[in-house]
Amino acid sequence: MTTTQHRNEILDRIGDCSYRKAQAALQGAALRGEFGRRRQILALSERYKELREAGRFEEAAVVKAQAYAINETLKQQA
Repeated sequence: MTTTQHRNEILDRIGDCSYRKAQAALQGAALRGEFGRRRQILALSERYKELREAGRFEEAAVVKAQAYAINETLKQQA
């Protein structure tokens, strides 16, 4: 691999890390309830998927329960 190819590969990884960092920040804000309940449910849904993929099923069940609880409060307000 040439130096240019190495550099491009590193830049691709940095870009990917920056994107993931930004996504994590947005997800964290949503989970803290800073963006409203609907976005919080979406963030919990993404977190649930991540936990399931990682094989952390008990934690995923807790996240799912949180999402359902928030959804119930939305239904009651409607």
